[in-house]
Amino acid sequence: MTEGEASFQVNERRRFADAQSVSDAPETAPAGNVAATETTGAEASSEPASSGPHPGAGEREPAANEPDDAKAEQEELGTRPDISASAMIQFTMASLAQMAWQNMGLLANPSSGKIEIRLADARLAIDAFAALVPVLNPRLEETMRREMQTLLSNLRLNFVEQTNRKTSNGNT
Repeated sequence: MTEGEASFQVNERRRFADAQSVSDAPETAPAGNVAATETTGAEASSEPASSGPHPGAGEREPAANEPDDAKAEQEELGTRPDISASAMIQFTMASLAQMAWQNMGLLANPSSGKIEIRLADARLAIDAFAALVPVLNPRLEETMRREMQTLLSNLRLNFVEQTNRKTSNGNT
């Protein structure tokens, strides 16, 4: 080595679900490839010295024979698989219904475990649910249409009941 060149070692710290995708052996960069700052053994770079594209931390390309691992990885990373707009709207409507039940005080808040009554938020969730029903209806089978209408009716009836209960308790 000449005086202007320094040698350093790069240790791969990332770990993946598939142990075979990353070698435990450290990679050594060529002596002529010196970065702007040198690293010691204690300060190892998080980037591998190999050439070509490589996945970022936790972003390994799933193999074709591991569909379950790919789904688990997508959930872990917060990404979602390809999903139709109709299915996404149905998911949103289910979330709105859940939120309405919670805000009416008929379901406990899952994060706090407490019953909380916020009728203004419940009304907004029910109104949003109702606005999506006609958008989704043409794409649903008859049984699903009836179930959506029944759920909407139940939400509205329970909202009226909870509103009346709150006003009767407030006047007493």
